[in-house]
Amino acid sequence: MSKSQKESRTTTIPEDEDLTPKPMSQRRRLFLIGVAIFCLVIFSVTGPMLSAFDKMFGGGPALVATADLPSGKFEITEEQTVRAAQLMQWEERFFGPAYRGDDAEDELVYALMRKLAEDIGLIVPDATVRDFLAGMLGQGGDYMQLVRNMGFTSALQFEMLLRDVLRVPMLEEMLASSQVPTEAEVLELFNERYEEFQVEYMVWRAAEFETASQALEPTEEELQTFYDEGLSFTQRRDLENEEAVAFEAVLITADALATEAVQAWMPAEEPTEEMLGSFYEFNRRFLYERPLPEDGSEQDPELGPYLSREEVGDERLKQDWMLQRAAQALQGDAAESGDLTAFAAEKGVEVLTFEEPVPASQLPELERIGNDRLAQLLRVDEGVFLASPVLGDGYAVIARAIQQLPRELPPLEEIRDSVVDYWREGRMPELATEAAEALIATFPQPEVEGDAVVVDSAAFTQAATDAGLSASTLGWISRNRRSGEDPVWDAEDDVSDWLRGQINRQLDDLVEGQIIGPLENTFVEDRFVVVARLVGTREPSTERIWPQELASLRATLAFQGSQTFRADQLSFEAMARNYNLERVVAAN
Repeated sequence: MSKSQKESRTTTIPEDEDLTPKPMSQRRRLFLIGVAIFCLVIFSVTGPMLSAFDKMFGGGPALVATADLPSGKFEITEEQTVRAAQLMQWEERFFGPAYRGDDAEDELVYALMRKLAEDIGLIVPDATVRDFLAGMLGQGGDYMQLVRNMGFTSALQFEMLLRDVLRVPMLEEMLASSQVPTEAEVLELFNERYEEFQVEYMVWRAAEFETASQALEPTEEELQTFYDEGLSFTQRRDLENEEAVAFEAVLITADALATEAVQAWMPAEEPTEEMLGSFYEFNRRFLYERPLPEDGSEQDPELGPYLSREEVGDERLKQDWMLQRAAQALQGDAAESGDLTAFAAEKGVEVLTFEEPVPASQLPELERIGNDRLAQLLRVDEGVFLASPVLGDGYAVIARAIQQLPRELPPLEEIRDSVVDYWREGRMPELATEAAEALIATFPQPEVEGDAVVVDSAAFTQAATDAGLSASTLGWISRNRRSGEDPVWDAEDDVSDWLRGQINRQLDDLVEGQIIGPLENTFVEDRFVVVARLVGTREPSTERIWPQELASLRATLAFQGSQTFRADQLSFEAMARNYNLERVVAAN
């Protein structure tokens, strides 16, 4: 570009021209502010902001469904379904697992039910709220703590929510209460619940196979598996080594309190009446248990388990208080002492060392310092003194653990004989079951595997005789317990009531003459196995039905009717049919 061309593009400003910028017009200023706000909103908009804009410019909350109620057209908005979902969650929290679903249709039904409750002016009474809160609190609960646990700062907020949650279930209960069972339905359920049956049965007792089990020897693999996985909790506890602790104890006795060596370092503080009272209240369970009568007679319950303060006396109380103070004064210095024996000699007290671990059960029986509170030594770190002295009759000790042995199962090699005994004991009911299965195998078997084995009474009785057993009869008896009709069984009869329960669970699938079992009962001390034969079934007599039975039957039918009513009349389909409940499809 030529020099002349450059010069032609240069603008010369006169020296007298004003260079101050002209002020911006009001219109231009407002325009720029609007652009700035627009950009700020666009790039920082949030969900709640969009929702607010939608309400501002869209004419209100989004409509999701409509229904025709007696009070008129009802429009269900998105806000109402959100509230319904929240209340349904609270309902589940209060009442347990919900019987209603949690999808969008259930939320619409719930919102509609809230509107119905509002239309009829349904109010949750104060008594209903009180009863519900009493159930939540149980025995002596802290109400304000419950309110805080629920996430509320005031009881008023919590109770307002509770009333809102209770309204829909109350309305549902009112609507469902119309489902009153008929007498025919009650009798039908009575016949089902108390159907009677009769069975013949024979019993194998596990104890009868003790001799046979003693002849069995487990393989090494079987024994190891039983040791690892088969021992019961009780058996394992019996075989485990007991917890034990080796420890050192610094002992100060009531006699030592009067010595010059102890008085030289012991605090000179005298206890006040208030101190002695507090000491008694805290320590009476440990120090002042009422002794049993020497003549072996029963303790007078009116006296209580502990000696009163008057019975203890001020002299004994002051002595024990001073022993505790002396032990507390020793505790800090003893922890810092490297040589506990030298420390005790300097202080005029004794050191007792138990180098061999003492089992926990023997700690209360130790000479001079036997005390069940020494078991605390099993719960502290080794080398650390107990946090507080252990007080006894005329003494106090501070103690620390040297070595702790935990409760553990010894190696199999050390307890092999005991484990084998337990293994054989476990084989006894198995042998009884095998004997029962062998007897069933002697009966004619069905052509199709898995079908019922059916025999007559004579064959069943003969099989029992051949096995050296006797066939007994149970029934006619109700499949479920009837307190006014059941026979009174002997206290030693551990079969009849148990067998009734076993038959009851299978009765609907059994046929007359069918063999049942083997049925094993290993939850009693004298374990046994039963094989039974169903003689037959019959309807119970309706000549005598007890009032409590009728009440139970009606309550069951009312509950079933309520559940059926909810499913049939309070579902989305039912609401759509009865109230023209339908979704609103938003236009694109």
